[in-house]
Amino acid sequence: MNKLKSCLCCGVGSPEPISPAATGRPKKKSHAAQPHPDATDCPGENMPLTSPTQNNNNSKGLSLKPCANSINFMLLGTSGSGKTTIFKQFDKMFQADVFTNGRAASIIAIKEFVRSCFTRFTRQLPDDTSYPSEEIQSLAMSLQDTTESRDIFDNLDDHIIDNLALLWTVIKECSCVAVCQQESDYFFLEKLQECLKVNYIPSDDDYLRCRVETQMSERRRYDNVPVGSKTWALTLTDVRGNKDDRRSWFGSFDEVDYFLYVASLADYNLTMEEDTSKNRLQDSLETFSDVMECLKTLSNFSRKGVIVLLNKEDSFKEKIAKDPLEKHFPKFQPNRPNDVMESKMFVKSQFLQTAKKKGIDTKMIDVKFTSAIDKKFGDKIIHALLKNIVQQIIKG
Repeated sequence: MNKLKSCLCCGVGSPEPISPAATGRPKKKSHAAQPHPDATDCPGENMPLTSPTQNNNNSKGLSLKPCANSINFMLLGTSGSGKTTIFKQFDKMFQADVFTNGRAASIIAIKEFVRSCFTRFTRQLPDDTSYPSEEIQSLAMSLQDTTESRDIFDNLDDHIIDNLALLWTVIKECSCVAVCQQESDYFFLEKLQECLKVNYIPSDDDYLRCRVETQMSERRRYDNVPVGSKTWALTLTDVRGNKDDRRSWFGSFDEVDYFLYVASLADYNLTMEEDTSKNRLQDSLETFSDVMECLKTLSNFSRKGVIVLLNKEDSFKEKIAKDPLEKHFPKFQPNRPNDVMESKMFVKSQFLQTAKKKGIDTKMIDVKFTSAIDKKFGDKIIHALLKNIVQQIIKG
């Protein structure tokens, strides 16, 4: 029987990870990304992946074996931080066909997302809620049942869609309903009369905002990415961010060159779905602490990079004006109330202090403020990031 460990590196109370010998696979050696003077890309056999044109690439059993001019990235972060949106932005830049296919397929996910929002919100409506008509009240009652709500959404017509829009108005006006935990809730519900139509075609913005929970680890290989005077092969891995899934992150850390830790600034006044007593941003900080604890145990940690992406800056700016950060993080004492810049810098300092408490040199941690749905995200963040990283690699 496997011994149990109490370290989050392999899961609290979870079995020790199976050794390479036990699986019959050879133990992989660790290497930092290094450019090769002649190579422009990596032979396919060096990194066996599923077809890059598939929208969902299961990373189970896939290798991160490095080769010349390759950089391996891993996206980390808690659920709802925006990791998957950043994954889509990489697709948009380097695999346009994958992005286009994903956008077309998102119609079903957006429709299901709107349905689940209505089920969640109508269950919170009090008995004395005032409705525009008995028909709208009956619709609200039916939507509370998952099976009935699915039947309604499977048989949508213009009349039902108009009634849903009226019901959404009722929900917004009810102070008892905790609406819009995520900004994507409001975005799609506000435009439900468009996105529930038969001829609806999602825009790039719709697809980027469409929040679909990562069902499994996904890995994508981007070949021949021009950075500087050479082309590079990039590998990007996205992992599930739910609390119960985080124990699975640490098995591939040794093979990753750069960790992109994504945290949502807009989570500062939200609570976890798994534990409503826990602040989401605080949970992200604690998860980051666990990641730092595990990274420092790696023999080649000094050759790796950590980039913290403080995401959803746009939503953060809007929320701070109405709900100050200090209300949720009392130790934050700003010079100016509701000041966006001071609030942002406080959150940044919390991540850097977390790394420092784990004995990590904060010079190794690069922190950037981002909005993953920004149309210019590729140029402002991804291009700048790659240019920086390649310069560091070349310098050695």
